[in-house]
Amino acid sequence: MRGIVYNPVKTSKRSTAVMVKHEDAATGQGMQDNVKFYTHTLCPYAHRVALTLIEKGVQAETIHIDLSNKPAWYRKVNPRGLVPALVHGGKTLTESLDLCQYVEEQFPGPALVPATTEERREAERLIGRCDQFVSAGLQFLSDPSSGSWSLPGGQIPVKKTGSEVTAFERELVWLEETLQRHGGPFFMGVKITLVDLVYFPFVDRFALAGPAFVDSSVCALFGRGALQMFLKGIRERDSYRLTSAAPSDHLAGLKKYRSLDYFDYVSASMERPCP
Repeated sequence: MRGIVYNPVKTSKRSTAVMVKHEDAATGQGMQDNVKFYTHTLCPYAHRVALTLIEKGVQAETIHIDLSNKPAWYRKVNPRGLVPALVHGGKTLTESLDLCQYVEEQFPGPALVPATTEERREAERLIGRCDQFVSAGLQFLSDPSSGSWSLPGGQIPVKKTGSEVTAFERELVWLEETLQRHGGPFFMGVKITLVDLVYFPFVDRFALAGPAFVDSSVCALFGRGALQMFLKGIRERDSYRLTSAAPSDHLAGLKKYRSLDYFDYVSASMERPCP
């Protein structure tokens, strides 16, 4: 049984990093092999890794970086100033897919890759395709005059037509059919894998923002059976509850900032994880 110990660490008058130590509630065992994970709850790329660490059972020291006011010292961890970052065994990794794969390969715990060679190849192919899904979703949701992570301003939802609508519709149809292939609730069937953890942060955010910001029949596809089963399957897990902002708070933040990459630790308080 895992618990969370919160230890806010003041880094300046305006910047706070929150250190979260995952512990074994039964034994009180602390961090595993000095794993340090730098993250922000609202970053979907960091969310992939946060989910993977908990699903894998890795005990890590988690440092929450306020990306709206990055502490100067964080540039020594990642010169680009981005999250996620993972420090372990003298290595620093900074790309989310690399981090997820590293956690799977380096630590014991439940396997997050399929058992057979054929299924592993399929999982690799699906992970390799995720950027296509993400790109289509961002283009569907974004305000083209303000950047790829922006959301429509003014009165919402806004009507959209054009190639970006058609492209995202194809992606959602593909997602539904792919989730149906192994019977669900997850991509590879009843067992959660890295494929699910790589896709979920984006599927979840698109399903939250889509109907709120875009008036299109495409948004009805978020309500289809396999996709809803997938979202429900992840949202019921401890890894989601311990790493995710409450949906109502998250949506309120999206509406306030009109951006998918806003970083507001009022809306994403780690002291108020999802119920």
